[in-house]
Amino acid sequence: MRKRHASQYANFGSLPTEIAGLFHTTVPAVNAVIKAVRKSDVLNDYKVCRYMQLENGLYADVYAPEIIILIAFRLNTYNTYLFRMWLVGKVLSQEKRQTYVMFIQNGKTAYC
Repeated sequence: MRKRHASQYANFGSLPTEIAGLFHTTVPAVNAVIKAVRKSDVLNDYKVCRYMQLENGLYADVYAPEIIILIAFRLNTYNTYLFRMWLVGKVLSQEKRQTYVMFIQNGKTAYC
């Protein structure tokens, strides 16, 4: 498999340390959620995770925005709450004049 440089995925997500800093939580908590989400097969691994070379020459898993959104709904911190409120506000904004339905899966139950 050919390894790609991080600059080739400019719109691709973040490292677990960056996600932990964004949501004001620990890296092990973020990694546990990522592991649970990847194990549940809610998202395809090849779409949400890339193994890339970083600018410092090291390689790491970098995650897409989709998994960052799932992390926000799985963790309970003030910053995840703010992010969820912002996200729901964007989805339900009056400017688009459309209604979106969001399904959130928690274990075997799903919420609408």
